[in-house]
Amino acid sequence: GANFDGSMVWANSGSASVAGLIQLGYTSQLGTDTIINQAAGVISLISDTGAIDVYGSGIGIINNAGVLAKTGGSTFGANTTVTGLGVVVVGGGTFTVAGTTATIAGALALTGGTVQIDSLKTLTMSGAATLEGSILLGPGTLATTGTTTVTASGANFDGSMVWANSGSASV
Repeated sequence: GANFDGSMVWANSGSASVAGLIQLGYTSQLGTDTIINQAAGVISLISDTGAIDVYGSGIGIINNAGVLAKTGGSTFGANTTVTGLGVVVVGGGTFTVAGTTATIAGALALTGGTVQIDSLKTLTMSGAATLEGSILLGPGTLATTGTTTVTASGANFDGSMVWANSGSASV
């Protein structure tokens, strides 16, 4: 893994496979550490320990214009804000909504992963979303404003979640 600190900025336009933990704000917990995944960039969290998280009370932002993929187990996103118009793929492990709200404006593919939306939190998916064999857990709110497709293998919605759809849903 790697530790970022002191308002570190990582601009990725290549391909990065992350098998360990990237901690933002380690050790000082000062400043805002930022990962900028550019349009040509691919960041793949490939193992059970492959994750990006914020240390303590630090601040971490991922501005994703490329592809951000979580294919291994473990949790991603618990304390990290994800922004941008890139593609987010959750094929394994758990994506947890950070802060009060999180918006994924680019395409989202949930193919066997889990999305956890805690109480009083909202995940807004404004881009095209495909839910295939995935689990979405509440008790927070899932807001879909784009085109949402639940494939034949389905998706499981559970945990007192509220799904507020103002887009187009195909279930």
